Amino acid sequence: MITNGKYRHTYTSTASDITPLYRLTPNAMLMYFQDSFARLMTIHGVAAFDIVKQRRMWVVVVCELMSQWQPQPEMPDVSEVLNRDL
Repeated sequence: MITNGKYRHTYTSTASDITPLYRLTPNAMLMYFQDSFARLMTIHGVAAFDIVKQRRMWVVVVCELMSQWQPQPEMPDVSEVLNRDL
């Protein structure tokens, strides 16, 4: 759903997405982000399967999640609603 210029999708975490302390794993957080991005690109007609028809493809050249000087963010508790905004 796009509102106020932001795309939002709500996810329900599964048992494989959480740690023994009931926090999302970094891998799960990245997978949710990737899925949200793919959904947004599909809405705008520029998903990978759309642009391949034009003989184009996505190439990620830089991906930076956090710098080494930033503290590691605490992952959300599993009981929290997980929304991804882009």
